[in-house]
Amino acid sequence: MSSPVQRSFLWVLGIIALVGNLFVIIWRYKTKDSSRISSILILSLGCADFLMGVYLIIIASVDVYYRSIYIENSDKWKRSTLCKICGFLSTVSSEVSVFTLVFITADRLISLCFPLSHKRFSKNLTYKLIMASWVLACVMAAIPFFVEPYFFKVVSMLARVFVWHCILQIIDQLAGSIQWPSFSA
Repeated sequence: MSSPVQRSFLWVLGIIALVGNLFVIIWRYKTKDSSRISSILILSLGCADFLMGVYLIIIASVDVYYRSIYIENSDKWKRSTLCKICGFLSTVSSEVSVFTLVFITADRLISLCFPLSHKRFSKNLTYKLIMASWVLACVMAAIPFFVEPYFFKVVSMLARVFVWHCILQIIDQLAGSIQWPSFSA
């Protein structure tokens, strides 16, 4: 990153995410309120967000390492195991956070809209939903590990086709709107 402000914010956000979510995880484990559905969901959210903190710290560290030589090593970094791990961490963290926020929203919606109903999230259902969200996020994040050569070739080819399509559309639009001079006598 070229801006010292961006670099500073990256470190600050990474450290806050790590420390803050570690505090949430420890607090939720130590409190006796672990049987409540919301506590279980917040624990899952804290774990997912902790992974984002790990990701941010790794990216900030790699930025320090490649500070003035990244352009020479960009291909090396993009093919490195650490880069793939970072992609995996960020995808799992983001997806699990979104899934967990959806579960929290659904739990709160049911509790507020149907306060006397017996249809609520059970502890068992909550654990199943959390486990399914973590497994699904890990599977989605792991796909690039297995289809990488195909994925990059297809994306690269599609990007080139799209760019050429846009260029041809622009040329066609310009050619259609230009009033060509008439050279008839």
